[in-house]
Amino acid sequence: MSAAKPINMSKEDFIQVLKDILQTIENDDSYEGNLTWLMPEEENAEHPFDIIATYRIGNSVGQGSTRMIGEWQ
Repeated sequence: MSAAKPINMSKEDFIQVLKDILQTIENDDSYEGNLTWLMPEEENAEHPFDIIATYRIGNSVGQGSTRMIGEWQ
């Protein structure tokens, strides 16, 4: 897989990503994935987090798929 560039995300959107990942784990849907978050180099009050994530979803109903967050090249 190619490298990913982080996307800027608001605190609220980032919390929703965290809740989605937590829910997949709580529901025994998947345990595979990765998440990286950083404060952006430039001050950005509207979107203060740089996010890259890939995690498995839908495994409890079959093969499932992967959710990817970031700009993939």
